[in-house]
Amino acid sequence: MLSDNLKLKIYNLDHKIERYGMKKCRDQLVYYLDLSPPIPQYLKDAAEKVEKMGVKIRGFNRLKVGDELRWWIPMMMKTFSFHWGYVDVPEEEVKTRFGIKQIRWVADPGLFLVAESPEGEPIAFKWTTPDFNQPIKKLNGKLGIIGYLKFFYYTKKINRGRFNFVGIKKEWQGKNLGSAMNYWTMLEMKKRNYSGAECGWIDEKNIASQKTIEKTNEIGRAHV
Repeated sequence: MLSDNLKLKIYNLDHKIERYGMKKCRDQLVYYLDLSPPIPQYLKDAAEKVEKMGVKIRGFNRLKVGDELRWWIPMMMKTFSFHWGYVDVPEEEVKTRFGIKQIRWVADPGLFLVAESPEGEPIAFKWTTPDFNQPIKKLNGKLGIIGYLKFFYYTKKINRGRFNFVGIKKEWQGKNLGSAMNYWTMLEMKKRNYSGAECGWIDEKNIASQKTIEKTNEIGRAHV
């Protein structure tokens, strides 16, 4: 449920946009997941079913980032090609933009999960990160040597996560992979004593993802 304060902020933003002759097109939703209760049983059941199918889960290999990008970029682009607002970009351009070149430094192998078929082929991924906004806020907009030191210091104190992207090959969709990777991600976050995780953005018409999140310890959502 949205707080009255948040509803007022959304209303004020919409009102300001309309003053300039624009109007809202579609909502993008951000959810907050509470990690203090036990992980829902249906997620654990899904993980067990996936394991019985012979699917293996591993972390993103930062030492072989070139090999990882060769399968990950095409899978990510194909996954999002059906999303509202998608703009096709050549793969070579993707490699040099959007922070992809720096992915080895931000990909956390414990949270960036890769699902492989029994034959060892990547069939799905779930990219989750620690909430780096927490240490960034401590910098107060200033970098330099002190800023970098503060960033690395407060990175160790992060207690929330961010569910970013998930992609599943079409032929493997509907086989509990998404729920299974949610389970392993939440399990890892609990090991780190994270209190919760932000999940978004999710398009207002992506009903399947909304329903999945809303039965996974979701305690609130906001429109952005």
